[in-house]
Amino acid sequence: MIILAHDLALATQTDLLMMLEWVRSLPCYSSIEEIDRTTLLKRFAVFNLVLENGYYTAAANVNDVWLISNGTCMPRNVEVLPEESKHLLPNCCDNPD
Repeated sequence: MIILAHDLALATQTDLLMMLEWVRSLPCYSSIEEIDRTTLLKRFAVFNLVLENGYYTAAANVNDVWLISNGTCMPRNVEVLPEESKHLLPNCCDNPD
């Protein structure tokens, strides 16, 4: 299934919450000052999302698509999708006149 913006937001939120659970389980995390914990999380969050979704994509050994942890995907180029998939995307491949 191709991911839509709302799905991407939910998947991102879930992945970030899982990252918070993971980092709180690290024994050294609680000993870091709060401002440093906040800075660390802000700087690591995007990398965590890329690494997690990159792992799913690499493990699946697929090309021209980015797999998301919730089982959806983002194709590299929506214009080369099969017609039966294009109709699922709002405003996909519309040619403005």
